[in-house]
Amino acid sequence: MSQSNERQKRILRMQRLRAKVAEWAEQNHLEQLQDGLRCWLGSRKPNQDNVQEALLFALVAAKPSGDSLLEMYRRGQSNLARFERETFAVWDEVVFSVFEMVTVTEGE
Repeated sequence: MSQSNERQKRILRMQRLRAKVAEWAEQNHLEQLQDGLRCWLGSRKPNQDNVQEALLFALVAAKPSGDSLLEMYRRGQSNLARFERETFAVWDEVVFSVFEMVTVTEGE
């Protein structure tokens, strides 16, 4: 199998895993998932790329208690496959920055 085919296969597996965790979050922590999506999208019009970014952000962003949806999912699963553990390790390294403008003062 070529490297390109192997890479595509991994990408598809990651997408399926992200969908699986998102489905779990939707069933168990819908409010936190929606808050994360809204936070990342802000007022931007959703398109395929920024919705995927927003979904990943919603899964990996810690809530005020410190637990991300991804961490809660991981803790609740007793038999994660090696690929899932490796993918979660990669997702743990994802860094996002979100800023919210709350006031504007002339000259500042």
